[in-house]
Amino acid sequence: GGYAEEAAIAADRLVPLPDAMDFATGAGFMLTYCTSLYALENRGQLQTGETLLVLGAAGGVGLAAVDLGKAMGARVIAAASSADKLEKCRAMGAAEIINYETEDLKERVRELTQGAGADVIYD
Repeated sequence: GGYAEEAAIAADRLVPLPDAMDFATGAGFMLTYCTSLYALENRGQLQTGETLLVLGAAGGVGLAAVDLGKAMGARVIAAASSADKLEKCRAMGAAEIINYETEDLKERVRELTQGAGADVIYD
């Protein structure tokens, strides 16, 4: 399992870490970024120029989705529950932010997309 001290893994399943990345960061990176990349590319089929709405955007997987969405050329709208959390989303590249504790999420998405809605919603 994931808590084992040792594990046997096929060599073609391993990913080398950059020299500047420690093992703890690498483990977290694989979880957050690989999860988000799979979801955006394979499930959401996010395309350049589309609008991506990320709900719960300030968590580890959410921030990875914000970062990857921007890197993939999407316009990213990040939604979270506090101003502090939304500042993290801005720092990761969110074009727009929505505080769903103080704003009507549905109405705000309509406003930000001129009524079109988001092309991909990541929750």
